Amino acid sequence: MQTSNSVRLLVAAFLFAGAWVIVYANLRILALWVIKRRASRIGTIVWLFLLAVLIFCVIDATKIEPNWCQVTYHNIKTERLCSRTRIRIVHLTDIHLDRLGVREIKMINLTADQHPDIIVLTGDYTNDKSPRTMRQLTLIARRLSSLAPVYAVDGNWDCEDDMKALAIGGVKILSGWTTIEGPNGARVALGEIPWYKPSALCVPDNIRDMFKIVLCHKPEPFSIAAKSGVDLMLAGHTHGGQVRIPIFGALLPDQRLVGKYQAGMYVMGSARLYVNRGIGMEGGAAPKVRFCCRPEIAVFDIVGRK
Repeated sequence: MQTSNSVRLLVAAFLFAGAWVIVYANLRILALWVIKRRASRIGTIVWLFLLAVLIFCVIDATKIEPNWCQVTYHNIKTERLCSRTRIRIVHLTDIHLDRLGVREIKMINLTADQHPDIIVLTGDYTNDKSPRTMRQLTLIARRLSSLAPVYAVDGNWDCEDDMKALAIGGVKILSGWTTIEGPNGARVALGEIPWYKPSALCVPDNIRDMFKIVLCHKPEPFSIAAKSGVDLMLAGHTHGGQVRIPIFGALLPDQRLVGKYQAGMYVMGSARLYVNRGIGMEGGAAPKVRFCCRPEIAVFDIVGRK
C-alpha cells in the first residue's frame, strides 16, 4: 500500500482511539454509578479490568501479533491434474521489510517446514529503500530460493532496486506465463497480472486445459481473471486491514484501502481468489500494529482428482 493509505491507517488509529475514549467515558460514568450505589471495591475491580484489557490490546497489537505468523492451509481439488498428483505452493506477500528481524526469520523457517514445490511472492517487499535493506532482501531471497523455485511479481510499493535484489537472490521475476512441474508429473501454468494494467492479462491457447494460477499484487482484477478462465488468483496488498474488529472486519474498509476483497478466499464461477494478509506492516507514518490480523503464510495443495 502507498503513502496515501498510510494516512488512512493513521486516521483509522485516531478513530479507534476516539472510539475508545467514548467507551472509556461511558464506562467511567457507569463505574462511578456502581461505586456510589454499591461499594468502592466493585468500582476498583471494574477499573482494573478495563486497564488490563487496554494494556493487553496495546501489547498484542504492537508486540505479539506483528511477530506471530500464522500458517493457513488450503486444499484445492481439480480435474486439470492427474489423480494422485499434487503441487504444494507457499504464498508470501507484503513483506514490507524495514530490517531483517524475528518476523522475517520466522517466515523463512515456517516456509521451510511446509516443504513447498514452489514459492510465490506478490509484491511490496521493502519499506526502506536503503542499500542495507536491499542486501537483506537479497539474503531473504537466497534463503527462500534454497527451499524451492521462487516466482515474484512487483507491488505498488516496489521500485527497480527491489526486483533487482530479488533477482540477485535467485528469485525468478515473472513476466507472462510459465509452466511449473511438480512431483509425479503434475503440471500447472503460472502467470501474472500487472496490478497497474490488469487488462494486459492474456491466456494463451496452449495452456487452456492446464490448471492456471495468476499472481497479482492487488485483488481487484479478480473479475478479469475469472472471465479469462483462470482457476486460482493469488493477491495481497490489503494486509487484511492490519487492524480488524471482531465480527465487523477491517477498520475503515473503504474501497481504496482494503476494498471488496479484504482477506481470505473468494469464488466467482469456477475461479478462486485468495487474498493473503501479508507478513509486514504499512511503512511511512502508519502505526506498526496488527490487531486480530496475524501475519500470514498461505499454503495451497493443488490436488488432482481424475
